[in-house]
Formats: sequence, structure tokens, C-alpha cells
Amino acid sequence: MKRLLVLLVSVMSIDGIMTFWALTGGLAREWNPIVAPIAGDWHFILLKVVGAIVCAIALWTVYKSFPRIALIGANYVVAFYVAILAWNFNVLFLA
Repeated sequence: MKRLLVLLVSVMSIDGIMTFWALTGGLAREWNPIVAPIAGDWHFILLKVVGAIVCAIALWTVYKSFPRIALIGANYVVAFYVAILAWNFNVLFLA
């Protein structure tokens, strides 16, 4: 579970860095209306990293009582962010 949570924090942080880079470089636009106002600012990366760490801590807390639920949840979040990273990589570098 610890490795999975490290992976979770990593992919969420990489997504934030890739999004920040694409936005500040003029290569993309943020479609999420909640984070769009800060997406081009360094606060966005801070928000993504802190959010990822909070998510990992919450999943670790759940894991202590309900390991199967926490593993399933962590796997879904990692799969979701891997899909987002694959999509962003495809749009930014292969299109």
C-alpha cells in the first residue's frame, strides 16, 4: 500500500506540473472551472501536491480499518490519473 500511495502522490504531482507547464507555455487551457483561476500560478502546483498528500493520508487512515476498500480506492485514483497523464501527453506531444 505504501508504494501505491507514493505512486498516487507522484502521478497527481506530475499532472500538476505538466498542466502548469502547458498553461504557462500557452500550449493548453484549463477546462476545470474550479481550478482555472489559479491553474497558471505556482499556487496550482502547491494545491496539487498538498491535495495529493492529503489524499494519501486519508487513504492510509482508511487502510488501517478497511484495507480492501482503501486498496480499491487508491488503485482507481492512480488509474484515473495515469489516464489523464496519457491523454495530456498524447495531446501535448503527439498531436
